[in-house]
Amino acid sequence: MIRNEKKNYSLKVGYTVFTGLVIFFLFIILVGTEGYYFSKTYNLNMYVKNTNGLIEGSKVYLGGLKVGAIDKIEFTTVGENNLVLLRLEILEKYKSRITVNSYAKIETSGLLGDKLINISLGDPSEKPLNENDFIPVKESLSFDNLTDKIDPIVYSIDKIANNIAVITDSLNGKSKLSGILFGMETSNDLKFAIKQLNSLASKLNNGNNTFSRLINEDSLYTGMKTLVDNLQNISDTLKSGKGTIGKLIVNDSLYNNINEITRNLEKVASSLNNNSTLAGGILNNPDGYEKLEILLDQLAKLIEDMNTNPEKYFHISVF
Repeated sequence: MIRNEKKNYSLKVGYTVFTGLVIFFLFIILVGTEGYYFSKTYNLNMYVKNTNGLIEGSKVYLGGLKVGAIDKIEFTTVGENNLVLLRLEILEKYKSRITVNSYAKIETSGLLGDKLINISLGDPSEKPLNENDFIPVKESLSFDNLTDKIDPIVYSIDKIANNIAVITDSLNGKSKLSGILFGMETSNDLKFAIKQLNSLASKLNNGNNTFSRLINEDSLYTGMKTLVDNLQNISDTLKSGKGTIGKLIVNDSLYNNINEITRNLEKVASSLNNNSTLAGGILNNPDGYEKLEILLDQLAKLIEDMNTNPEKYFHISVF
């Protein structure tokens, strides 16, 4: 009897210890993985060219507040580009704050340089991102990106420095360039040119010639300003359609009338070129012109004879 009681007691202790160990390991797993096993979540996706050290389980922040973690990282191909797909697991209660205009950035946290994803807060009036939507990625400033941008600048500066060194070596040596820049003849020419420029400037400032008056007197500026104002007034008048020229420019009736006259002239010209009309026959047929001339000559003679001898054509009898 006593042996059975000891056995039952040992079993109870064993079960208790085993249960405690299971609970302890479950607690370690839950705390270590920081998974949201008892909270409702949803997934968002993002494409990056470089994870910059992100791993599965890396934290996801929204406006600096932790709201999730990276659930999965895998390679993928989009079009002709090889990218990395990050699947984010985010608490659903923050869904309304991640909208279509939100964006994600890869940032560094702490002295050890832990990588995380920080999502910008969206506007309340904007549409939230839904399950499995893709969030845009904004490139963040990192040491690698900064190095990539600085390298071309450093290369250009180094190239410029080398070119300057070559030029200074040429100037210090016995090259033709150094002789031209530092020779006695060049120095004298420069002094003479400077002297001439000083003389010209003195004449322009103090002389009474045309150029000095144009430079020093205000009458030129006043006249030019008046001319520009007048031209502006003329332009405004033409735009408003005032005056004969303004009406000719603005009003379409002139163009329509000219177009109508042109069409009528084309019809007249076509009629004149056609021999079937009287005018066309007269203009285009030499015989018709000669016959018309003979007819007019005979008609003139007939009228003259009627004036001279009216009795031949008019017989008046009283009875």
